[in-house]
Amino acid sequence: MSGGSLVLGLLNGLTIGLLAVGLVLVYKSNRFLNLAHAQMGTLSALLLAISIVALVAGGLVIMNVMVASVSQRSREIGLRRAMGARESDISRQFLLESLFVALGGGTVGVVAGIAIAAVLGAAGIASSRITWVPFAVALAACVAVGLVFGIHPARKAARVDPSASLRGRAA
Repeated sequence: MSGGSLVLGLLNGLTIGLLAVGLVLVYKSNRFLNLAHAQMGTLSALLLAISIVALVAGGLVIMNVMVASVSQRSREIGLRRAMGARESDISRQFLLESLFVALGGGTVGVVAGIAIAAVLGAAGIASSRITWVPFAVALAACVAVGLVFGIHPARKAARVDPSASLRGRAA
């Protein structure tokens, strides 16, 4: 053994570190396992918080795009209402549009995730086992975000006054 090296080994459930100066440190393996579990819990909580912030930010973007769409298409909405479309028809249309925007973004994310995993695996950087559960959860979250953040624009579109919008005064 060379003079500055550190040797670690497991002996009857204990981790023993031998230093070149002759000092022997003895730790129980459970201590390291508990520390690793605590760090994994902290990392998981951090990743969950980042995911929630990203979902809310994406939802706000979808909502703003849909509100702008309602403003730009007020004449179309007014014409549909004047032709007999109910508020629920207009609301359903905008909710479906919001849902498809969210699912489009989720699908791009799923494809990007699979591609990145394949590239990292092919390069030998990281190996991964792709399962369907995370992708199903991601797409379900996209559906929820699309529906929740699409409610306000859908209600706004449904409440457009047909006569005012056809005269060009509605927003």
